[in-house]
Amino acid sequence: MSGRRAKQLHAEEQTEVVPPKRRFSRIASILIAFVVIAALTIGGYHAFAKPGPSTSALANLTVLTTQAAKAVSEPRTLDEVLAMPTEQLANVDIARINLLCATGLPGAEGMDIDKCLAKLDAWAAHVKQETERHLYRLTDPRYKDHAEHYQHSEARFRAEWLVVVLQQDIGLHYHAGFVPQDVEIPPFKTSKETFIHGLMDNDDPHKAFGGNCVSLPVAYAAVGRRLGYPIKLACAKEHVFCRWEGQDHPNPAWHDRFNFDGAGNGFSIDPDEFYLSWPRKSGPTRLSCAAGCKI
Repeated sequence: MSGRRAKQLHAEEQTEVVPPKRRFSRIASILIAFVVIAALTIGGYHAFAKPGPSTSALANLTVLTTQAAKAVSEPRTLDEVLAMPTEQLANVDIARINLLCATGLPGAEGMDIDKCLAKLDAWAAHVKQETERHLYRLTDPRYKDHAEHYQHSEARFRAEWLVVVLQQDIGLHYHAGFVPQDVEIPPFKTSKETFIHGLMDNDDPHKAFGGNCVSLPVAYAAVGRRLGYPIKLACAKEHVFCRWEGQDHPNPAWHDRFNFDGAGNGFSIDPDEFYLSWPRKSGPTRLSCAAGCKI
């Protein structure tokens, strides 16, 4: 996949969701504070690994369930999060950490964490259904252009459908009132601008407050991990994006490594080098990815 815009998919069985052109906006220095609280980060400027072969026989890898998540001792307060040792923190749902970090901040007064987590479970079920229903497009000779679009990579297919289904079916969207890029220090007025509860403060996500490039990648990672996807968060200067880290995954069809972005309106895949100059120029040491499988 190259460039900023994904190729339009052909329609079959229903009107397909098509990744529109993405649109981003910059974030303020709160990004660094958020990442430190939500997860440990290490330097992660690496060369890309070539995508592994697609193996549809293992497409139905066991999905991480809510019951399995509850087996882990989950923190109920921010103080409990901050007191947890690293090895335990790595097993906590990234969405729970994010929501607990928002507690006590303006705009989070009526937040129901359990309800938010249940919404993420429901979103994951919908993404799984839509993704599995169209996975045949990677191998069906009638859809050769689709396979080429995804570079014959099941991992890339799943990453794009994760973002597109969440945006177009569920309704996740960029906060329309966020400040333009030329504002040096964005005047944040509510925690909904930087934490994921801004994406679910309405029963209809289309009508929710919305998010930005701090909160939207966390939502993608939280939903993707519920499906077993090897997704980490990575950050450039004033920007957060997702990274598929599947080289060691039990499913050979997911042995791929690439950055993917859906923080605006749409989906894109770009190399590490792109984020060294976008949205702000920085050196290799400023590009990092979250450590551990569950950070």
